[in-house]
Amino acid sequence: QALHPQGAEPSVVAAVMPRLSAEPAVRAAAPFVTSPALLVRGDDVRSVIVRGIALAQEVRVSSVVERFAAAFSRLEPGSRRVVIGVELARMLQLKAGDSVLVAGAPPTTGATTRLPTLTRFEVAGVIDVGHHEYDSAMLWMHRDDATTLFGGGATAGVAMRLADAQTAPAVATRLAATLPAPWQLRDWTRTNRVWFEAVQSQKRMIGVILTLI
Repeated sequence: QALHPQGAEPSVVAAVMPRLSAEPAVRAAAPFVTSPALLVRGDDVRSVIVRGIALAQEVRVSSVVERFAAAFSRLEPGSRRVVIGVELARMLQLKAGDSVLVAGAPPTTGATTRLPTLTRFEVAGVIDVGHHEYDSAMLWMHRDDATTLFGGGATAGVAMRLADAQTAPAVATRLAATLPAPWQLRDWTRTNRVWFEAVQSQKRMIGVILTLI
């Protein structure tokens, strides 16, 4: 996947899509936004990674979205709906149709640190991926809703499906040479490490969130 620092405009992402799609090893590409956040249910707070997607494009690159397309089809622009994993649902005692608060930290402006925003979402579906990190720490919503939630503070990116997943490191190296700064390429062999670090970094927000409830 190709990642851009916080605040990338849709036009910036659209500009690199042809370059990525032109790589012979890339079968499909889909733009997304992502950011750490907190899921709040009563007095319980859980760290999650939000992924903002558009179904028509994401289904071409994600086997998870393809497998659970019925649940993800409810993530429409402005719907304020989320899809969560079965373990996260169990920990927070959530089911489809329940409401939950998502706390997204907006970007820091200069020396000013803004308080996280709390937005109410409806659980559109609970899925069982069979992978602990997905089932316990991932939250999906529509890309437009994620952009609104984080106020331009989410990391923008483009996910890619390759003809051969084992070639990911080599493909990432080739593509990195074609993209302007500050774009970065990260292949699946590095994803889990970055994921866990991001979740851990959000735990410091919990005390702040609890004071706002």
